[in-house]
Amino acid sequence: MAWELEIHIIDVGQGESSLIIASNEDAAPPNNFRAMLIDGGSGNKARTVDAYVKSALERKYLSRIVTTHYDNDHSGGIANILIAENLHILAYTLAQAAGKAAYNAAEAGKKRLKQISAAAAAAYAAGSGAYNDKNGHDRSGIATNAGVEGQELPSNIREEMSAATKGVALGEDFITGDEHNLNAPLIANEKLRREVATVAGLNAGREDGNAMERLVPAYQSIHNSLADKIEIECDFRTEGRYGRANILDVGDFTNAPKDKYKNAIRGIFSIGQNKITVPANRIRQSVNLGDEILWNSGNNAMPAPPGAPAVYVVAARSYVRDDPAGVFMTGTFDNRISMGLIIRFNNFFYFTGGDLPYEGENRMLAFLLGRTNVPFMPDNTLNPVVAVGFNDPNNPPLTFPVPTHICCFKASHHGAAESTSDYFVANMNSRAAFISAGKNDSYKHPAQTVIDRLHNSQSIREFYLTNCSYPRTHVPGFDPAIDQIAQHGNKSRVAGDNNLNNLAADRERGNINILVNEAESLSATHPPAPLAAGAVHHSFRVLYWDRTNQLTTEVTTVRHNH
Repeated sequence: MAWELEIHIIDVGQGESSLIIASNEDAAPPNNFRAMLIDGGSGNKARTVDAYVKSALERKYLSRIVTTHYDNDHSGGIANILIAENLHILAYTLAQAAGKAAYNAAEAGKKRLKQISAAAAAAYAAGSGAYNDKNGHDRSGIATNAGVEGQELPSNIREEMSAATKGVALGEDFITGDEHNLNAPLIANEKLRREVATVAGLNAGREDGNAMERLVPAYQSIHNSLADKIEIECDFRTEGRYGRANILDVGDFTNAPKDKYKNAIRGIFSIGQNKITVPANRIRQSVNLGDEILWNSGNNAMPAPPGAPAVYVVAARSYVRDDPAGVFMTGTFDNRISMGLIIRFNNFFYFTGGDLPYEGENRMLAFLLGRTNVPFMPDNTLNPVVAVGFNDPNNPPLTFPVPTHICCFKASHHGAAESTSDYFVANMNSRAAFISAGKNDSYKHPAQTVIDRLHNSQSIREFYLTNCSYPRTHVPGFDPAIDQIAQHGNKSRVAGDNNLNNLAADRERGNINILVNEAESLSATHPPAPLAAGAVHHSFRVLYWDRTNQLTTEVTTVRHNH
């Protein structure tokens, strides 16, 4: 197979979250797959986003996490997903020590009670600092030795709980008896550390099998015991999906991200009143304008493979790539620092820009496509605008050709009136647009003015909404009694069941998928059928659940000439 691109717009109600997947089953790893999560909605949507990511990745790991800016409806879900991942790291580290100790005891011919005791001792030692930290200080052998000490169970112990309790005490005696140069404790609170080690010992020691087979019940029991003590929005199991993901954002400056977000990245979180720090081996990176970040960032950084989808930074921190005019000032500070991204897949281009205001979008567009007479620039003109194509990672310092158009885009700021201007819509020359919004009575996104622009656009054939919580002209799908597809002249498509209670159980969510294969990505210059001179050929597919037809609908946008 050739390269394929998936852009998943995840329905998070009032907020933003997208998953980008680039894959090639014929290529060899690690050069055949990248997955990037862009924003995570608000904090209470973390579980929803994680469930979607789990389904889409199919046991693969997320490669990158991008936070476009720090508004809660973009960063809150990211923070809570990372806290849930931190809980996974904690439970896994303790369970790994317990499983290994229980198996070693069984291999040494020890009976069940001594296996339980050994597992509890090792788990206690791991929680006290006997683990491999993110700086490479491996103290896990100390936990193994504590497990050996835990096998020396007094003969008067007859019950499993007593064996686990005594194992914890033996583990404590072992690590305090000599100078072991432990890492920082995973669980500083002594009472909680004892409780968790006891649970780990019981469940690893009761299980038959090898170390991994014993790890699983120990992990599940530890996670269950701690999930009751952590905030409810972070108590789900991530199963390590985010353990290898690098974090990319706009950095710390005047509008620094919340401590919860920064601490979650560092592996710091709370269980009840107890502060926990786990060895989260994450790279946090502040992006630079022009960077390609899907492949060439963080761990395993490499140039994007030839022909593969890539993600470029075109706006960040109130600046636009290649713009000599410097910082732009329209919009609130929180929004204008947003990251703007272009996904490039050969001749297919997609734009998403967080909450960027119109000035940032317009300037980005001018320097991306070489447009002139840009509103909100000095004298409303830029003559000449020197547009430069994206860097070709396989042939530096060469660049790719300057795009002629952007095939489709996400409307910034949930379709707010402060973004997606007339100039922007007219000059993007796009085939489709997408809006992620939900119920928010303060702002009531999307704005009617933005809907009008998309409806009146000569190039846009359809525009899609994850939800439409407020009646809008040109969006008949707001009304459940109307067949939106059958409405003559209607360009809008409301995805899902448009349930205003976004977290309602058993609903059909307004998720939207954009799919492009390699042949389609090349179709702008190699159409399957002759086109008029100068025509632009778009080819990509859009999938969403249509309420009227009660099924997932695929729309193929092909052979559309400009």
